[in-house]
Amino acid sequence: MATKTVAKVGYAEAERTVVVAPGVTDNCLVEIAWKQSKPYYDIQRMAFGQMERLTLSGPYPVQKVVVEIPKAFEWAWQVQTGGARKADRTEEGNFTVLTLEGLPGMDNPPYSVAGPRPACRIMLFPVPENLRYAASKGPDAYWNAVGRTILKDYFEQGIDKGRSYRNLLATLSAGLPEAPGPRAVELLKRLDGAIQNTTYPTYQEEALRSKKDEKAEIDPKDLDAAAERGRTTATGMMFLYWEMLKDLGLKPQVAMVVDRDRAVFDRKLLCWQQFNDLLIGVANPGGDTLWFDPSLRYAAPGVISQDYQGSTALAFDPQNWEAKAFHVPVQGSAVNQRRFDYTLDLGEDEDRFTLRASLTGLPEYGERRTFMALGQKEQNRALQDRLEQKFKGVTFTKAQVEHVVDPTQNVAWSVEGRIERDSGRRRTVDPFPANAWALWIPDRLDPVRKEPIVFPYASAFQEKSRFRIPKGYRLGAVPPYSQANAFGRVDWSMDLQEGDLCAVTVKVELSRPIAGASDYEAFKAFLGWVREACGRTLILERL
Repeated sequence: MATKTVAKVGYAEAERTVVVAPGVTDNCLVEIAWKQSKPYYDIQRMAFGQMERLTLSGPYPVQKVVVEIPKAFEWAWQVQTGGARKADRTEEGNFTVLTLEGLPGMDNPPYSVAGPRPACRIMLFPVPENLRYAASKGPDAYWNAVGRTILKDYFEQGIDKGRSYRNLLATLSAGLPEAPGPRAVELLKRLDGAIQNTTYPTYQEEALRSKKDEKAEIDPKDLDAAAERGRTTATGMMFLYWEMLKDLGLKPQVAMVVDRDRAVFDRKLLCWQQFNDLLIGVANPGGDTLWFDPSLRYAAPGVISQDYQGSTALAFDPQNWEAKAFHVPVQGSAVNQRRFDYTLDLGEDEDRFTLRASLTGLPEYGERRTFMALGQKEQNRALQDRLEQKFKGVTFTKAQVEHVVDPTQNVAWSVEGRIERDSGRRRTVDPFPANAWALWIPDRLDPVRKEPIVFPYASAFQEKSRFRIPKGYRLGAVPPYSQANAFGRVDWSMDLQEGDLCAVTVKVELSRPIAGASDYEAFKAFLGWVREACGRTLILERL
């Protein structure tokens, strides 16, 4: 029996057919089996980066999976059994048949990533002719050959530098710091302000773009044209930065990185397409290598996507293009800061407030990307809509987003609002009425955990609220709250000053965003402290 239903996700709606078997109730145990095919030509057409990962595991245990791969299929393939109880391979006519039985269900606990999970997967990928001999010699030979063929050609072949490029380099390099690290940081900052990254256009750039511009193809390796017209793609920004670093004698490196929410680097999987992105590195004498992603428009130089932090990657030095494994740095909490400053006016029938948000690092870049393609009025409207959806009991009267298209300043925003309330002898005051907590707190946590703990990134969160206690009310002293463990520190404090002025401050520093399952108890304790500090309210009583 089939029925129609409407599924809603955010603003989107879609009609879906739901099959309901006769006699099935909510306490029945149901076994479902089906067949699913993926034609050979679809795999080639759908492949991202010339590789296809077919994940066979799911959230629930799978009794049996059969995969048929045609022998005429030209790509190489490799199976990760992912804890399957039984795995067989047979040859049947024109097909290689893989039969996997007893696939365990994959957990998806809070604060985890999919990459390290032992899922059952089939990787399909082409092996270029120029890498086949190296692949036959093992991982070391293969990955060095990737550097000397794939990457060397990618970065050195077809680069066009002329007078316009040289003039741009002279302009951007004037007065740069001498030390390699600060020199590389300042150069990227200047480059980001001088050249439009057309992959991430601003609202004004989209509005001014002509039909001729839309049809024009941009060659990311034509650095002279990029310098002359003042724009290029995200890939072109990478080539520009790479060549400028070399021309300034900074000897850059390149790293191939994997999105940790998709997979982890498998050295034995001789497939360079398993990587998702490239980073550019500059060695700091006496210190660590600084890594940059020039493709991130208006991001603070040195900010690395959380998708790559803490993952294993391969670095290549263009002096010899040999591969060297390393861990992408986990950037500290000082990089990713969020600060929220409130001023409350506690009235008899309603409370009014103003809130200003200041951001750095990945939180700042996330907000910039959210608003970049919108005009100023649309930015303000989008911010107000977002907050109105999240905080139902609050009326927002004004919203203002700042500095979205100004690479020299961090994005900030401010809002004003009010909350209606009933008068009485006791009243509850939320010092932070329109602000998300420092971290998402799950409704429930399993008693035992097997997977590593992975927060998005290390961060420093602070919110401060100032208000005067209304006449005729008193606020008793509230003891401070302070806790710390291996994950970080949580502090709540209240300062009562003369003139009934009160200031409440919450600070949450997440200093260790990645930990093993053995730290689960400390993880639960840390989240509990965040809940306690961010959820505290104050009680005012009439005199």
